Amino acid sequence: MKIKRILIIFAIIGIITLLYLFKYNKKTNLLTDSHLSEIPVEVAIIDTPTIVPDTPIIEETIVEYAIGSIIAFGGRDWLILDIKDNRAKIISVDIIDKRAYHEIDAPITWSSSDIRRYLNNDFYNSFSEDERAKIIETTIINENNQWHGTNAGVDTQDKIFLLSVSEVVRYFGDSYQLSQRPRNARIINDKYNEKRIALFDGEASWWWLRSPGSFSFRATRIDNSGSIDMNSNHVYDIEGGIRPAMWIEIK
Repeated sequence: MKIKRILIIFAIIGIITLLYLFKYNKKTNLLTDSHLSEIPVEVAIIDTPTIVPDTPIIEETIVEYAIGSIIAFGGRDWLILDIKDNRAKIISVDIIDKRAYHEIDAPITWSSSDIRRYLNNDFYNSFSEDERAKIIETTIINENNQWHGTNAGVDTQDKIFLLSVSEVVRYFGDSYQLSQRPRNARIINDKYNEKRIALFDGEASWWWLRSPGSFSFRATRIDNSGSIDMNSNHVYDIEGGIRPAMWIEIK
């Protein structure tokens, strides 16, 4: 009986011990789970680089249109002589070619000259389609020779032309010799000579004007020193320099 009691006592102690351990275990797990749920979880965010597509940089050329400035047009440099509204009157900086004013030595005016035909056909067509669209057809006033009275013929409609004596005086400087001819003068030789000098292949050379010379088979010119020759050369002279002029749109 004594042994049986001892066994019962041990059994009771064992049951109590197991109950205690079970209860302790459960409490520990609850605490652990609760603790873990309160630990902040850090999420690493990687910045994604912004991908910018390759975009070509367009350099816009700003052209300043002002009287006396030089612009590029049709692969050549041009001097701006005048500006009206959205139009500019320009002349080539250099002599672009040497040609006769007219192929035969005969009385001729600008309207019938070979050089006018060349400028408004072959030379005009040497420009691109976009460039031609900017060239403005203009009424060209043709004045008689101011010193000799030689007939200049009718006014014309031209896209490209040569300057007249009056235009040269207006745009390059007026010493009033055109309107007040010095006694026995053949040329206008003044302080504006240098402004009228033009180069061909790097050297000063003379160039044609459209105005008639002292006779109808002559045309006026600017000589290589810059003076205005009011008598000038026979029209068939193939050494005459060409400086085209025109009005263009500058919108």
